[in-house]
Amino acid sequence: MTDIAISGSDLAGCRTPLEFYQRKFLHKKVEADYFDIGTAAHLYILEHEKFFEKIMCLGDFPEPDKINKDGTYSKTGKNGKYLDEQKELHPDKIMFEPVIYKQVVWYAEIIKRIPGFDKFVNIETGITEQNYEITDKETGLKLRGRPDYIKPGKFIADLKFCRSISDFDLAKDFRDYEYHLRAAFYLDLYNKAIGKEEINTFVYICVEKSENPTARFLKMSEIDINAGREMYRLRLDTIAECFRTDEWIVNSIENYQLPEWVYNKITNF
Repeated sequence: MTDIAISGSDLAGCRTPLEFYQRKFLHKKVEADYFDIGTAAHLYILEHEKFFEKIMCLGDFPEPDKINKDGTYSKTGKNGKYLDEQKELHPDKIMFEPVIYKQVVWYAEIIKRIPGFDKFVNIETGITEQNYEITDKETGLKLRGRPDYIKPGKFIADLKFCRSISDFDLAKDFRDYEYHLRAAFYLDLYNKAIGKEEINTFVYICVEKSENPTARFLKMSEIDINAGREMYRLRLDTIAECFRTDEWIVNSIENYQLPEWVYNKITNF
């Protein structure tokens, strides 16, 4: 068994126990030196003070005429030297160019100005980005999680930035990223961590990535929560068995059959 705690993100999207093992223990961990706009806006909304501690707006570049197609500065020549100097001066900061920094702040403020948002996600009275860790009684595995926002006794909420918030595109995202599994995992983790069944409601705040972002607040159905719970429990059971037996490959062999379109491409000669 392992002492390394497993998160809902570790379990989501794993087709086999071996895929989980490779992602969790074998893949090189790389610390990102940048945030995309959605990630930075997420920080601005939920951990406002930390945003300013962690993120820095760069000044004007020495060669402002060297512009990329996306409006950012070219990183060659004097501009590249300026950027290297700033990284040396501020090694703990994530740096945004002025145009990107303004987009992040504007984007986050648009979301915060949604009527009632500050009441629904009340940073003062709720719990934001709190780490929880437990030992799973059924498998003996350590589990961990960090929900975006918890309104004690009411709900857990997670902020997601999506390409589109149409019904069809949201369904694809929920399928691809297994958000229902993550929701069930967070609910169970929190309730077990505090020692009582306090919350059974999970809400996804889905924000569309666009010039004029709009949001939908989606309460996960009991059917989807239960389906996600079955998925993550089965994966935990299988992973625990693999740790006990060290049979990661045997438990990960997949039955595979070529799809029909492959044969349609084959011609006789």
